[in-house]
Amino acid sequence: MSGKLLDPLSGEGSRYEAIAHALLEGMADGRFPVGSLLPTEAELSAEYGVSRQTVRAAMRQLLDRGAISRRKGIGTRVEPRSAPTGGFQQALGSLEDLVRYADETRRDIKVIDTIVIDRRQAARWGCKPGSRWLRIGYLRFPAHGAEPIGYTDVYFDERFAGIEPHLRGHAGLYSDLIEAMYGAVIQEVQQQARAIAVSGTTARTLGLTEGAVAMEVLRRYLDRAGALLEFTVSTHPADRYSVKSIMRRIA
Repeated sequence: MSGKLLDPLSGEGSRYEAIAHALLEGMADGRFPVGSLLPTEAELSAEYGVSRQTVRAAMRQLLDRGAISRRKGIGTRVEPRSAPTGGFQQALGSLEDLVRYADETRRDIKVIDTIVIDRRQAARWGCKPGSRWLRIGYLRFPAHGAEPIGYTDVYFDERFAGIEPHLRGHAGLYSDLIEAMYGAVIQEVQQQARAIAVSGTTARTLGLTEGAVAMEVLRRYLDRAGALLEFTVSTHPADRYSVKSIMRRIA
């Protein structure tokens, strides 16, 4: 990779496109393997002799192609190029991947209320019948997309209800709020996914027809003692979202 690849007389459009192309070539030939971090904006700016604004334009191209993800304080990570056309693919192998998912998408909150768990819900979600939970229901959108990739109901133990005034202004994981305000730390996330036929309010909210196929994802958030602090139920249209996992042999 070298700044000599760029024509110094070319326009800014050609420059950022050339940078994006050079970085894609680096990903293809293994110089930037999946999961690695790209050089910083300052490093790329010096490497190619261009402004940081030009580098940012190149990064936007790579983001639009799904080739990279960006997280404040971490950097720019190379992602697999196998996401389905028109959909959103989430890598899930650690709690950090959930943080990245929150960073790369946006919420549109539709409801905030408190519910009392009945026996059927308690059996399904692993909490006590009659317990009270703060519920936040929202649509999730790609950072630059207009079509929702899913609808989520988040439930918090009622003792954390003090987070409610902070919900609409918080872009990250809501579990970060309960950690900051109550010192409750998520140690483990359990996930279950199943195919469902969407109906009722959820179908209308997502703009789907009754009976459309979707993926339902249930996540249970546990503290160090194994106590349930939070759980979420997300519904994702089949053609808009997928989950990717990587398994490696441990020697």
